[in-house]
Amino acid sequence: MRRLTGHEHIVRSVAISLDGRWALSSSVDRTMRVWDLTIGQCMRVIRVRGCVASVALCQDHPWALCGESETALLHRGEGPLRLWDLGTGQCLQTFEGHAESIQAVAVSPDGQCVVSGGGDRTLRLWDVKTARCLQVLTGHTQIIREVAFSFDGHWILSAGSDNTVRLWQLDWEYEFPGWSDWDEGARPYLGGFLTLHCPYGPDGISRVGRPTWNEDDFQKLLKELQYRGYGWLRSEGVRREVERMAREWSGPPLRPWESAISGAANAERSASVGDTPRASPGERCGRKETAVGRAWCARCKRSFPKGMRFCCYCGGDLRQERRKNDAADGVASQGG
Repeated sequence: MRRLTGHEHIVRSVAISLDGRWALSSSVDRTMRVWDLTIGQCMRVIRVRGCVASVALCQDHPWALCGESETALLHRGEGPLRLWDLGTGQCLQTFEGHAESIQAVAVSPDGQCVVSGGGDRTLRLWDVKTARCLQVLTGHTQIIREVAFSFDGHWILSAGSDNTVRLWQLDWEYEFPGWSDWDEGARPYLGGFLTLHCPYGPDGISRVGRPTWNEDDFQKLLKELQYRGYGWLRSEGVRREVERMAREWSGPPLRPWESAISGAANAERSASVGDTPRASPGERCGRKETAVGRAWCARCKRSFPKGMRFCCYCGGDLRQERRKNDAADGVASQGG
């Protein structure tokens, strides 16, 4: 239906937002890219220090987690887990503890914890906001390749190169905050619910019109809120709020981080109007393009497409090189 282009090397991991309108991808080219799936455009490029093997989205915050590696040989070398703000493109937290690169990462349904695994053959459970390691799970004898939370957050499933899949049970200490009619932290989930209950647009991706649902759909929403950490909300309070949002519905709501990304993209497009030359597609996505020639790494003796800044094998800076006749043509055109 759509082809999203922009990465300059192997794409290793993708994640999608709760309402299906946004996606995040990661690559060996040392970038994460935020995509608007309804229009098929890259809205933000976040450059990281290492090659990114795995990403995950926090659905109730404008945050993403990525596991990095020093080289394109992602099973070798060190690489931290980092928490990024997708609205500002800033790193918020660094999770230190893994001895080798991180291959897999997943966020708990309530967004409070994250699990990571990788080359050191351990799973680590972290507190998202404090970056504190809560528990280390051992058992795999080779690299951990994938991790996932169950929908209720009580189980973790991991897969490794040791030809095993392991199921881990989590025992949470739950503190009941007391019954309440509503909490603003649950609003993104209601927005996602209403968006997903709107008809599809002609492109088969976007959502148009007004949302409709039945009682079974509403009960599923209550169950999801329970798994997301809002099981203490009274059903009548949730019903009033979702019905109020439906009456005022004018399309899928913009979240704060989506507004920041859209605003940055609009400002960039506005800057290219008038006497300023129009930016190339690569520049609009945050990637600088060299005029001609190729980039090469003196350490690895490898060449790469123009515009790449780092070697995907050793991590070294790339030199941008132009052929002599191209340089001469450039001088002649300037003189003419």
